Amino acid sequence: MHNSHHLSVVLNYVKIDKDIQVIFDFTECTYIDSTFIGILAGYAINAKNNGKTVICNNVSDKIKESLVTMGIVRFLKLEKDVAVPAEGYKELSDLPISSIDRTRYILDAHKTLVEISEDNKKRFADVMRFLELDLKTQEEGQ
Repeated sequence: MHNSHHLSVVLNYVKIDKDIQVIFDFTECTYIDSTFIGILAGYAINAKNNGKTVICNNVSDKIKESLVTMGIVRFLKLEKDVAVPAEGYKELSDLPISSIDRTRYILDAHKTLVEISEDNKKRFADVMRFLELDLKTQEEGQ
Protein backbone atom coordinates (compact mmCIF):
# COMPACT_ATOMS: atom_id res chain seq x y z
CA MET A 1 0.00 0.00 0.00
CA HIS A 2 2.92 2.34 0.54
CA ASN A 3 3.75 2.58 -3.17
CA SER A 4 0.13 2.58 -4.30
CA HIS A 5 -0.38 6.07 -2.88
CA HIS A 6 2.56 7.31 -4.96
CA LEU A 7 1.08 5.59 -8.01
CA SER A 8 -2.30 7.20 -7.38
CA VAL A 9 -0.78 10.68 -7.10
CA VAL A 10 1.30 10.26 -10.27
CA LEU A 11 -1.61 8.87 -12.30
CA ASN A 12 -3.88 11.69 -11.16
CA TYR A 13 -1.23 14.11 -12.40
CA VAL A 14 -0.58 12.34 -15.71
CA LYS A 15 -4.23 11.54 -16.52
CA ILE A 16 -4.81 10.24 -20.03
CA ASP A 17 -2.80 12.38 -22.38
CA LYS A 18 -2.51 11.57 -26.07
CA ASP A 19 1.14 12.65 -26.03
CA ILE A 20 2.22 10.55 -23.05
CA GLN A 21 2.77 6.79 -23.15
CA VAL A 22 2.70 5.35 -19.67
CA ILE A 23 4.89 2.29 -19.21
CA PHE A 24 4.84 0.40 -15.95
CA ASP A 25 8.21 -1.26 -15.58
CA PHE A 26 7.93 -4.31 -13.34
CA THR A 27 11.54 -5.41 -13.84
CA GLU A 28 12.40 -5.06 -10.15
CA CYS A 29 8.90 -5.68 -8.80
CA THR A 30 8.34 -8.92 -6.92
CA TYR A 31 4.86 -8.31 -5.51
CA ILE A 32 1.81 -6.08 -5.97
CA ASP A 33 -1.14 -5.93 -3.62
CA SER A 34 -4.82 -5.53 -4.45
CA THR A 35 -4.76 -1.78 -3.79
CA PHE A 36 -1.98 -1.31 -6.35
CA ILE A 37 -3.83 -3.56 -8.81
CA GLY A 38 -7.06 -1.58 -8.31
CA ILE A 39 -5.33 1.73 -9.00
CA LEU A 40 -3.61 0.26 -12.06
CA ALA A 41 -6.95 -1.15 -13.23
CA GLY A 42 -8.75 2.18 -12.91
CA TYR A 43 -6.08 3.93 -14.95
CA ALA A 44 -5.92 1.15 -17.57
CA ILE A 45 -9.70 1.08 -18.02
CA ASN A 46 -9.80 4.85 -18.42
CA ALA A 47 -6.92 4.69 -20.91
CA LYS A 48 -8.58 1.96 -22.95
CA ASN A 49 -11.85 3.91 -23.02
CA ASN A 50 -9.86 6.83 -24.45
CA GLY A 51 -8.09 4.81 -27.13
CA LYS A 52 -4.79 4.50 -25.23
CA THR A 53 -2.77 1.44 -24.30
CA VAL A 54 -1.13 0.91 -20.94
CA ILE A 55 2.05 -1.11 -21.25
CA CYS A 56 3.35 -3.30 -18.46
CA ASN A 57 6.99 -4.20 -19.05
CA ASN A 58 8.73 -7.34 -17.75
CA VAL A 59 5.87 -8.65 -15.64
CA SER A 60 6.90 -11.77 -13.71
CA ASP A 61 4.76 -14.90 -13.91
CA LYS A 62 3.66 -14.36 -10.30
CA ILE A 63 2.46 -10.82 -10.97
CA LYS A 64 0.88 -11.83 -14.27
CA GLU A 65 -1.07 -14.48 -12.40
CA SER A 66 -2.37 -11.78 -10.02
CA LEU A 67 -3.39 -9.53 -12.95
CA VAL A 68 -5.18 -12.43 -14.63
CA THR A 69 -6.88 -13.50 -11.39
CA MET A 70 -8.16 -9.97 -10.77
CA GLY A 71 -9.41 -9.73 -14.35
CA ILE A 72 -7.44 -6.65 -15.39
CA VAL A 73 -4.97 -8.19 -17.81
CA ARG A 74 -7.46 -7.56 -20.64
CA PHE A 75 -6.98 -3.82 -20.13
CA LEU A 76 -3.18 -4.01 -20.32
CA LYS A 77 -0.54 -4.75 -22.91
CA LEU A 78 2.12 -7.02 -21.43
CA GLU A 79 5.52 -6.62 -23.04
CA LYS A 80 9.04 -7.92 -22.54
CA ASP A 81 12.12 -5.71 -22.61
CA VAL A 82 10.49 -2.50 -23.80
CA ALA A 83 13.10 0.19 -24.24
CA VAL A 84 12.49 2.44 -21.28
CA PRO A 85 14.28 5.81 -21.34
CA ALA A 86 17.30 5.91 -19.06
CA GLU A 87 16.60 9.54 -18.19
CA GLY A 88 13.55 11.40 -17.03
CA TYR A 89 12.89 9.38 -13.92
CA LYS A 90 12.44 10.97 -10.56
CA GLU A 91 12.20 8.94 -7.40
CA LEU A 92 9.29 10.03 -5.29
CA SER A 93 9.87 10.84 -1.68
CA ASP A 94 7.27 9.95 0.89
CA LEU A 95 4.09 11.84 0.27
CA PRO A 96 2.05 12.76 3.31
CA ILE A 97 -1.47 11.38 3.45
CA SER A 98 -4.10 11.51 6.15
CA SER A 99 -5.61 8.35 7.50
CA ILE A 100 -9.02 9.20 6.06
CA ASP A 101 -7.58 9.91 2.59
CA ARG A 102 -5.65 6.64 2.73
CA THR A 103 -8.84 4.76 3.55
CA ARG A 104 -10.65 6.52 0.68
CA TYR A 105 -8.09 5.67 -1.97
CA ILE A 106 -7.82 2.05 -0.80
CA LEU A 107 -11.61 1.77 -0.88
CA ASP A 108 -11.75 3.33 -4.36
CA ALA A 109 -9.11 0.91 -5.64
CA HIS A 110 -11.12 -2.04 -4.36
CA LYS A 111 -14.36 -0.65 -5.79
CA THR A 112 -12.66 -0.70 -9.19
CA LEU A 113 -11.69 -4.35 -8.74
CA VAL A 114 -15.20 -5.28 -7.58
CA GLU A 115 -16.69 -3.66 -10.69
CA ILE A 116 -14.45 -5.76 -12.95
CA SER A 117 -15.68 -9.22 -11.93
CA GLU A 118 -18.07 -11.17 -9.77
CA ASP A 119 -15.14 -13.16 -8.42
CA ASN A 120 -13.60 -9.94 -7.13
CA LYS A 121 -16.92 -8.95 -5.57
CA LYS A 122 -16.82 -12.15 -3.52
CA ARG A 123 -13.06 -11.98 -2.96
CA PHE A 124 -13.15 -8.46 -1.49
CA ALA A 125 -16.57 -8.39 0.20
CA ASP A 126 -15.08 -8.43 3.70
CA VAL A 127 -12.39 -5.91 2.77
CA MET A 128 -15.02 -3.55 1.34
CA ARG A 129 -17.20 -3.83 4.45
CA PHE A 130 -14.22 -3.15 6.70
CA LEU A 131 -13.06 -0.14 4.66
CA GLU A 132 -16.57 1.34 4.46
CA LEU A 133 -17.01 0.95 8.21
CA ASP A 134 -13.55 2.40 8.87
CA LEU A 135 -14.27 5.37 6.60
CA LYS A 136 -17.62 6.01 8.29
CA THR A 137 -15.97 5.88 11.72
CA GLN A 138 -13.24 8.30 10.63
CA GLU A 139 -15.74 10.71 9.06
CA GLU A 140 -17.85 10.72 12.22
CA GLY A 141 -14.73 11.43 14.27
CA GLN A 142 -13.86 14.60 12.34
